[in-house]
This record gives sequence, C-alpha cells and structure tokens, in this order.
Amino acid sequence: MLDRSQFMVDEWASQCGFCTPGFIVSMTGYFLQAKTLDVDDALAFLGGNICRCTGYLSIKKAMTRLCELVDPDKFRKSYEKNRVNYLISEGFLPGYFESISVLMSHLPAEADPEPFQHGNVLLAGGTDLYIQKADMISTHEPYFILRNSHFRGIRQEGDQCVVGSATTVSEMQESDLFNRLVPEFKKYSRLISGASIRNRATIGGNIVNASPIGDLSILFLALNASLRLELDGRERMIQLKNFFLGYKKLDLYPGELVKELLIPMELTDHVIHFEKVSRRTHLDIASVNSAMSIRLNNRKIEEIHASAGGVGPVPMYLNGFCHHLQDHFFDEKLMETGIQIALNEINPISDVRGSKTYKCLLLEQQLRIHFSVLAAQINKIS
Repeated sequence: MLDRSQFMVDEWASQCGFCTPGFIVSMTGYFLQAKTLDVDDALAFLGGNICRCTGYLSIKKAMTRLCELVDPDKFRKSYEKNRVNYLISEGFLPGYFESISVLMSHLPAEADPEPFQHGNVLLAGGTDLYIQKADMISTHEPYFILRNSHFRGIRQEGDQCVVGSATTVSEMQESDLFNRLVPEFKKYSRLISGASIRNRATIGGNIVNASPIGDLSILFLALNASLRLELDGRERMIQLKNFFLGYKKLDLYPGELVKELLIPMELTDHVIHFEKVSRRTHLDIASVNSAMSIRLNNRKIEEIHASAGGVGPVPMYLNGFCHHLQDHFFDEKLMETGIQIALNEINPISDVRGSKTYKCLLLEQQLRIHFSVLAAQINKIS
C-alpha cells in the first residue's frame, strides 16, 4: 500500500470508502503539481471532497503526515527535473507511472480551436452553466473559450495589468504580477470555491454570470477594473462598474465577448482589502461580500474604490460612499458618515442567506473592518 493510502488507514480517515478515492487523487494531484511544499496549500488542495463518516480532522492529519515525509528542498528541485520519478522513488506513486507520459504521447494532439461563431453556446470553465443548463448545452455545440489562448494569460501592458477572460482563478493565484497588485489574493481566493473549481472557473465566467454575490466581480470593482470587449474583430472598452445594468443584465451586445480585464498598475500604492461572510467559511457562496482599495497621502484619501455584493440586484460599486470619502482626511467621523451613506445606497432582500436587516448589518461591520485595516496601515506608516 502506498504511503498516502496507508496514512488514510492509520489515521482512521477512511470508513465507507465512497470519498476515499477522491481524497487519494487530490493528494496525488497536489504532490504532482506543487512547485514547493506548503502544508496549508496541501490541505487546501483537498477542498471540494466531501466525507460524512470520519470528519475531516483525520483526513487532514493524513495529509499533514504525508507532507512531513517529504524533503522540501528535494521536492522543489524535482519540479524542475522529473517529479514523477521522484515520487515513485519516495513511494508516493506506483512504478507504472513512469510509462504514463509515453502512453499519453500516443494520444491524438488537441487541435487548435476554431474561431468563435455566432450561435455557438459559449463556455468558459462551465462550473456554473453545466449545473444550471446541462440539458440545453447537450443539444448544442459548445465553444470552449478555456481552450483558446487568445483569451488567456496575465501580462503587463503599459500601466495596466491585463488578464485574459479565460484565465482561471488558480492561474491568478500563481501569477507574480497579479499578486504584486493584490498581495493577499491567495488568502482571499481560498474563500472562493474549492481548488478543483478554481482550476476551471474563469474570471470572464464569474463576471458575465453577473451574480450579485460574485466574489471576483466584487474584488475587481474595488480594483477600478475595466473590460475590453470584442465583436467581429472590433473592440471597445467599458468600466466594470458600468457593465452591470440590472439583475443578470449586461452592457453586452449579441455575439460580443469579454476579451480581457484591465486593472491599473498604480494599485501597488493602495491598501486593498476583501471580506466575505457565508454560512460556512469555505466552499460556500456569500451572504454579503465587499472590497475596498484606498490610496492615502498624509491621512488624505487621494483615491478610493469600494464594492459590495448580496445587497442589491448586481455586484454594486458604492458610488456615493466613494464620492463622500474622496479627497478628505481620514478620521472616525468621516468613517461613520460614509457607512451611513453606503447603507442608504444598498437595497438587499431577505432570502435563505439572511434577512434584509442582517445583510445591512453585515455590510456595516465589513466596512468597519476595511477601515480598521486602513487605520492599521496609517499607524504603520506613521
């Protein structure tokens, strides 16, 4: 029995057996893909698997023991050489994995995708659409934008960070450029679905879905992002805060595609913070989420962008709130009046995720947390 399977047994992490294969595959996937060894990342890689027998503590113990077996330096170096051979030698993989690459080389190469044609069902990662409209998709020929390199990648273009619409959440997690803009993004992104979904979910899909509680949309609004749209080879630009017209309504023409997201590089001078409250901390959709970015100069707010989700029919940019704080010196009185303006801007409804009153309270508390982070930054600078 291989180490990962043995540790599952030793830690009493397997009983009925239904969930065990998923955890074993996830463990294997982590050790095959990770560039460096990190226990927190390893545990996060198990996300999305569900066990109703043992609970998760014993499963986490098994994964932690596996990580303790690995020499971090050898593990890092093996990524650049031959990870499979290294894992075979360490007892993580069976010997036949050595021939997997040869077998895969005999598979037919994936052809480059044809250009998008009007009338195609456009799919990115499909993490939401396949659940919502699986029957409809099965009767059409979907166009998988995720496979088109024209819509992928993260690069700097002048004073903008440009993110292709088919770029996945996981790719943003690994991007040095994006993490320079949003230093805490890896932490925030762990509140967004599980690793298996983040590997497929795209930024374009999250935006075009237009969910009022879309986590990425809320973060991007606070980053003052814009969209580059494309239709029949022609492009146009629109600010993200003007893209959402109403519930599930977008400023998007028939056949027009979201090509890229553009974020100002000047955000490296901003304090950026994201908050999310849901019934469960992980693997759950938000009751209310919010984000804020602020640039200060001697306590004066030179630029501010803030957003909130779950409090209206669209991901909301808090226009009145931002206008009130812009070009003012930060103090407690300004914070209190700003919060009241924000609460007057929103219009939440009562639903299964909370009452209207509860959601207003959540946003109020989240804004206070954003301000506390800002205050800590001011104290750090002074």
